[in-house]
Amino acid sequence: MDIVINDNILPDDFFRWLVLYRPFSEFRVGGFSLRERLEKLVGRESIYLLLKNDLQAKILSKRLGITVQTIPEND
Repeated sequence: MDIVINDNILPDDFFRWLVLYRPFSEFRVGGFSLRERLEKLVGRESIYLLLKNDLQAKILSKRLGITVQTIPEND
């Protein structure tokens, strides 16, 4: 199963001051972020991120080794 975390669905004024420096998937709830919780459930190779900011995408791609800005071709 592949999971796509899409930050593009948030309206522009929705938490604008929060998502300016960090993507929504990297917000921490408790000790783990949304992405980290999903990695534990399905594995790192099954998680894809779609972000509004290309700079954030490049940084996360290099830092985490996750596929960013592309979606899987399978169902």
